Amino acid sequence: MSLLIDCTNKDLSLTDIYRLVTGVSDDGNFYIRTYNDGTSPNDLVSLADCESGDITVLDILRGLLVVNDAGDYALNISILT
Repeated sequence: MSLLIDCTNKDLSLTDIYRLVTGVSDDGNFYIRTYNDGTSPNDLVSLADCESGDITVLDILRGLLVVNDAGDYALNISILT
């Protein structure tokens, strides 16, 4: 299970989240850290009403932000098949 960052923290900006989850390889290439907490894609349902406009991209990224097993910030990504 992943550790969720408090999504009510309105001080985190989009830039802050990108900085937390971005890494740089030894070759100087940037990458995004991702983490899969093992949740089955079959257990996922749409939780946000995108049509209402009540949720922003920043809200979504705050909800995705987790701490992986190594203690690094990452985006929690589930592979849908």
